[in-house]
Amino acid sequence: MRNLKINSFNSVFFILWVILASLITYIDDTETMYTEQKRLSGILLLIIFISSTYFLCNYLLPRIIAQSNLGKIIVRVLGVTLLQGFSMWLFQEILYYMESYNMLSFSLDPAEKEPFGLLIANAMPVSLMLNLGFAGLKFYFEHTLLKEQHMALQQVHLENKLSSLQAQINPHFMFNVLNHIHILIQKDTTLASTVLLQYADILRYQLEKIESESIPLQEEVNFMKNYIEVEKLRWQNTLQVKTDWQIHNGQQQVPPLLFIIFIENAFKHVSRSKEQAGYIHIQLLQQEESLIFHIENSTNSLASMGKASANLGLPLIQKRLALLFPTTHKLHIEKNKHRFSVTLNIDITPNKS
Repeated sequence: MRNLKINSFNSVFFILWVILASLITYIDDTETMYTEQKRLSGILLLIIFISSTYFLCNYLLPRIIAQSNLGKIIVRVLGVTLLQGFSMWLFQEILYYMESYNMLSFSLDPAEKEPFGLLIANAMPVSLMLNLGFAGLKFYFEHTLLKEQHMALQQVHLENKLSSLQAQINPHFMFNVLNHIHILIQKDTTLASTVLLQYADILRYQLEKIESESIPLQEEVNFMKNYIEVEKLRWQNTLQVKTDWQIHNGQQQVPPLLFIIFIENAFKHVSRSKEQAGYIHIQLLQQEESLIFHIENSTNSLASMGKASANLGLPLIQKRLALLFPTTHKLHIEKNKHRFSVTLNIDITPNKS
């Protein structure tokens, strides 16, 4: 990427110099006996300026631009400007020295020779303007490159954090699975066997999809349906579970295992009593490029939320949502002593997730 950016800068650099040289040639209508002197001087001065500004932009500035060291940038621009002025004076002296020994085929205009101080003073404004212009152009290209590199590194960092969060979700889910089966084995081995086979399908899906960046929405919905059916079988008639899946584009890509923690949390903390069955209501609504997920469960008290879930499940999904949809999701959690609800609204427009 860096080579591409340097080449792009150099292309603009030389195009600008060709334009400047063409303008100088066009506006210089000198028709005197010293025309050859002026042409030679113009060519050599262009060589001095092009080579010095190229050296400034490609060798002196890139590192200190990356460091954002304005003081060093100014010092180097001024240093190159003074070097250009000295080179112009030295070039002038060499020409007049060569003429004094009849080494030139043309005469020099005595009026053109300037003292060192005057030449430097006259050359400084133009030289400084050129150097600042090209330095500014280089600054733009370098900072564009640095910005792209920073964004790439940030993306890698976010992906690493996301992978870490997903790795934490996986053991949490498996722990609940094993705990459920352990309880069922002690009560009903036949039911435990059925649940075990169904959970095997659920875990297979999870293990296969955890590394995927995105999957079809319908696959995720089927996974949640399977999980809910297993939980309903496990709790039998002690819960009232209602689901509503309004999906019109099952091929819409979504991150895998996006809603399962909310469902796990509901089944884990729903109120259950002999007097009145608890309830869980789940709805997933797809509207154009948005997903609206709502889940609500009954609860006996705020204490029933439990520290384990608060410290592991919900914070994890909140972090994951912040990484996947930093500006395109809204998560609302409401709880009181009778109910706990979550509403998640996500914009899943392509290239945003």
